[in-house]
Amino acid sequence: MKRVRLVVIGLMVLAFLVGCASKPTKEIEDTTAAVKAVIAEGLDKYAPEDSKKLNDALAAINEELKVQDGKTFKSFDKTKQMLADLSKMAADMKAALPAKKEAAKQAAVAAMEAAKAAAEEAKNLLAKAPKGKGTAADIEASREM
Repeated sequence: MKRVRLVVIGLMVLAFLVGCASKPTKEIEDTTAAVKAVIAEGLDKYAPEDSKKLNDALAAINEELKVQDGKTFKSFDKTKQMLADLSKMAADMKAALPAKKEAAKQAAVAAMEAAKAAAEEAKNLLAKAPKGKGTAADIEASREM
């Protein structure tokens, strides 16, 4: 009977030690830093949908941590996998960010050229506009635009 008690107590202690897995604090800090670094480089501005994906994944990890904190027997395996996936996603987005910045720059240059062309066309049309019904000051003001 004494042996059975010792075995049961030993199993309970072992289960308690196994159940008290430690939170992957270093991985959480590293992943959070990687996400913040990518966002700080302009991910919000150049790829807001990617930024939302990162923030949603980070929120999911925090939810998983809350779930595990509420359990008696904690297991952070899923959390560690989620952190690894998020780190990879952040690294991939960081690598793709220069291309997105360049694409945004090219789009801005093209929009500027289109605006210049539209302004020039408007000036040409204004020069061809009939001169009448209006004061000379009104016509001159519209030419200066």
